[in-house]
Amino acid sequence: TLVQRTDYVCRELEPTAGHDVTAAGYDHTVALKVNEGTVWAWGRNNSGQLGDGTTTNSSTPVQVSGLDDVAIVSAGAWHNLAAKTDGTLWAWGDGASGKLGIGSTIDQTTPVQVTTLSTVVAAVAGVNHSMALKRDGRVWTWGSNTYGQLGNGTTANSSTPVQVSGLSDAIAIAAGLNHSVALKVGGTVWTWGSGGSGQLGDGSDTDQDEPIQVSGLNAIVAIAAGLHHCLALDRDGTVWAWGINLLGEIGDGSTTKRSTPVKVSNLSNVVKVRCGSNHSYALKSDGTVWAWGYNFEGQLGSGSFTINQTTPVQASGVSNAVDIGKAAQHSLVYKADGTLCASGMNTYGELGDGTTTNQHTFTCLTQSFLKDRLDDDNPALPLNLQAFEEAGILRVYPNPNKGSFSVECHVADPMSFSLSLVDIMGRELQRFSYRDELGLIRADVELGQVPPGIYFLRMHRGGLILDTQSVIVE
Repeated sequence: TLVQRTDYVCRELEPTAGHDVTAAGYDHTVALKVNEGTVWAWGRNNSGQLGDGTTTNSSTPVQVSGLDDVAIVSAGAWHNLAAKTDGTLWAWGDGASGKLGIGSTIDQTTPVQVTTLSTVVAAVAGVNHSMALKRDGRVWTWGSNTYGQLGNGTTANSSTPVQVSGLSDAIAIAAGLNHSVALKVGGTVWTWGSGGSGQLGDGSDTDQDEPIQVSGLNAIVAIAAGLHHCLALDRDGTVWAWGINLLGEIGDGSTTKRSTPVKVSNLSNVVKVRCGSNHSYALKSDGTVWAWGYNFEGQLGSGSFTINQTTPVQASGVSNAVDIGKAAQHSLVYKADGTLCASGMNTYGELGDGTTTNQHTFTCLTQSFLKDRLDDDNPALPLNLQAFEEAGILRVYPNPNKGSFSVECHVADPMSFSLSLVDIMGRELQRFSYRDELGLIRADVELGQVPPGIYFLRMHRGGLILDTQSVIVE
């Protein structure tokens, strides 16, 4: 049940972890069909990263073998991770340095379970290492550790997961080439691994084999990592960046390396951030996409090749966007109708359009992923933020919880809306309605007999999803 609060005491709100449904590797792409829980891949397949049991490239989507009930996918350079709704983790592709987490360095052309992990709520495949976030807020890593990117106080590689030292209450993770990033409850950011380009954000160029806090950030709601740079989304909708800046990936109008966070120029009302290898991009509340940094393959989607950008420019060929995917040498955008669009490098067919021609504007696949075979009144969009400015941010706390939590949202104009609770496959479990509300709305939610797992609380107005936040029930 949901009860309107009359005795509310203000407290610090906690951000919640993201929910990845598509990701770009260096020259391949993976995507989750949300309603089915199946995973599809396309592009280069030299290490089995398409997961179809072969090493044959494909310029159109092929289904990853043996996976269903998947909640989250992540693509590394040549390997992938998938977390299922039951909290298990699966890996396939390039096994060098042990980054599949299965105790060997052998490539896998179909998914193999990472048997030493359970209750996984987020997973990230980097270039040479991998990361997983468990329900208890602890982070586990495996693979290459030359620069301390596993965060366990050593520089020894590990082909099975090891726990990051001294880190708790994490709610989001990101992996670069040889560094790692975590967002904690309360909005602070922590980094470890290679620091030679200032990517640890502590004002130095020193490597760290255990987590350190990034300077000056305390209200962050999302993070992203490129090869040698990082992004952090502030609660106020602005973006911070730090690390290498040779190609303009910081977005502050310069090419000067930044070893502490600086604000990205002329960018506000942002709801999601992503890093490519050497570029950055952001989704704004009005459904537009903005990008900056390296553009030789057209990954900025700006309508031209080779012209790098040191400040954000609006992407061409895409509007009404609702989500952006983890990038590499190409960028990924979801539109409100569920179609997936891509721009950038296409040497191995990683854009999924049936060609191997690079694109400097976003081109869309004919195959729908987010809304495949869904009714219009029950879309399984993990992030649909077209009316973000109108409704504000939906906040959930505490998170994780035992089935009891509080909700807060801001309504700028009088409106009627509803809140619904859905499971990881988009099935609606409960719905609560409000009429002609205005201002700061606060409520308590009691879920009752709901099994532990990942759920999503959505704010609806008519047929539109205004915002979604993940709810982790222990």
